[in-house]
Amino acid sequence: MVLIYKKRIVSYRYTVFSRYIDPEENRVIFVDDDGNELDEFGDPVHKNITELDEYGDPVSPQKGPEAGTVVFEHMVGDKSKIMEVIEPKNILAVLDPNEAVPEELKPNRSMSMTVLSKKSAHKLIYIDKQKRVCIYFHPSDNFISTLRKTLNK
Repeated sequence: MVLIYKKRIVSYRYTVFSRYIDPEENRVIFVDDDGNELDEFGDPVHKNITELDEYGDPVSPQKGPEAGTVVFEHMVGDKSKIMEVIEPKNILAVLDPNEAVPEELKPNRSMSMTVLSKKSAHKLIYIDKQKRVCIYFHPSDNFISTLRKTLNK
């Protein structure tokens, strides 16, 4: 008799879209290790070259997600599923584990995006279809500082 045991590793991944702006030019700049300017997808920027579509019209660059957009993914083994995509205009607050939720922000429902205890989790409160939702999650210190800088909260 042969027993096969397959362990499913469950975790969560959090992503915040953030851009850093050069204050002198007031525009977003991405640069590689050699100092070459890159677009937001990591491709080299070719100045003075206009890409044309099949009809000969200039192709407008695709705009990525708005800075401050947060994505929560559920990971099972090597597969992921996007659970929530939250735009920055809908985020009401980002609270530390020791902070209580203010009365005016009490959520209508909550979700746990962590395998750890809710008591030690950060809280992100946002609006979804006119209802307040609270997500419990365990981000890194770098993630939280980037999120707060991007959202200015």
